[in-house]
Amino acid sequence: MAAFKAAVQVGIGPVEFWEMTPYLTNKAVISKRDGKMRELWTLAALQRQKKLPKIETFMIDKGPPKDHKQMESELKKALGIKKRK
Repeated sequence: MAAFKAAVQVGIGPVEFWEMTPYLTNKAVISKRDGKMRELWTLAALQRQKKLPKIETFMIDKGPPKDHKQMESELKKALGIKKRK
């Protein structure tokens, strides 16, 4: 019952809880708690700033959407896939 209580506290629904294994439930609870703690820590740190950094420094998606060819080449480069001749 303690595992169910912990899962509900971090936002995992009852149906989702019962579909997961105990191992996955534990990992999900830890992950959600870590994410929330990171969010709270960042909020506290920003409240202490005299001048806030630009919002773009926090954004994951930077700039306009890339075209398909450019995305494909960047993914291949990141994965170490070489071009075919």
